[in-house]
Parts: sequence; structure tokens; C-alpha cells
Amino acid sequence: MKTFKDIIARLERMVKMLEAEKEVVVEEFKVRPPLSPEEMEKVVARARGENIEVPEDVLDFYSVCNGFVLRWNLKKLEDELEVVGTADVLPMEDVFSDWEGDLYFSDEPELNERDGYDLTRAKVFDAFIEEAGILLYFGDSSEKDYEMLYHYYGEGVKPLGWSLKEYLNNLIRMRALWYWQSDLIEAEGNVLEAFDWNDIAPEIYGAGLADLVKDILMREV
Repeated sequence: MKTFKDIIARLERMVKMLEAEKEVVVEEFKVRPPLSPEEMEKVVARARGENIEVPEDVLDFYSVCNGFVLRWNLKKLEDELEVVGTADVLPMEDVFSDWEGDLYFSDEPELNERDGYDLTRAKVFDAFIEEAGILLYFGDSSEKDYEMLYHYYGEGVKPLGWSLKEYLNNLIRMRALWYWQSDLIEAEGNVLEAFDWNDIAPEIYGAGLADLVKDILMREV
């Protein structure tokens, strides 16, 4: 089983692969150093105050790094597309902060229930784009200590069905392409079907650049 240190090393190899591609520009990449044990314990204590026990694998991840940011684009599309690939895995102290007013609203409780999930029990983990994010959900189920959800803000949620390690490995596998999470769920894990390379991808990137992105997706890292 790969450790989180292995996964971050794989992420760094993936970014180096992107940087070596002449048609690609990596606009931002930063892996934050982990918090000190004392700082992490303060975050854990804050979460306990909300009746949330930070899961072991989440603690393991944040002991390796305090999240990361990645934004990359295709040089020929910089004036047309805001970004091609994006991830913003938030610092631990931000994940376990108070999301009232952003994710849920105490004065409008009817808005906090989405597809059977109570958003007052959720925290944003990957704020990959302004309109949507990946949540850690801490429900009341005794079977799971958390779930990962895709949430388009103001609309519904989709359970990912992945552990944290699986999420990060899929992020690398999909090169953090824009909205890869929703597309990969609908394609049941098939990388190329996720973007329908015979139809949707050429519309997004243009025929030649679609082939380049396909090639980038198929390389091993």
C-alpha cells in the first residue's frame, strides 16, 4: 500500500512531466510543509469541539504536507480557458474551520440538506474551483468515519466512494483536469470516457490539443 509520502512524490513527478511539455504552462504548484504536532493537535481539538474525530488517514496525510495547490494550462488556450487543470487541497486549519456562510447557513436550515447529507457536518477539502469543491463529510453513521463528496455549491452532492488515498491517486491519474471528479464518476473510472475524446474533448481543447491532453493522461508517472 502506497503511503501519503509516496503519493506526494508521485504528484511531484506528474508536475515535472507537465513542466517538460512545451505546450503546457504550470501556472502554480506548491506543496505546503506540514504543521507542527502542536499545531495539528490544536486543529484536532477544534474539530472535537464540533463532535468530529479527525480520521487517521486524514491525520497521516497532513503529517506529510499541509495541502497543495496546482494550476496548469495549455499555452495556446491561456486567453480562452481560465485553467485546464486545477487542485487546491486546503491547509488542515482551513479544512476544519467554520464553514458557516460558505457551505451552510444557520439562518436558512432548509438549504443545508442536500441529497440526504447535512452540510453542517461537512468540511471543504479540495476547493479546486470557485463554483464547486470536494467535501469531507462526517455523518452519524457508525460504519464510516467520513465520506468524500463532490458538491456543486447551491446544488446537489455526489458521493465519490473513494478513500482519501484513492482520491489523491485519481487526481494524479486525471492530471487534475477541470471537473475531473464529476466526469470520472459518470464514466465509472474510465479515464478516456470521462471526457469523451471523440466528442467533448475536441470541443474544449481543439482537435490537436485534445490529442496532446490525451497523451498526457496516458503517460505513466
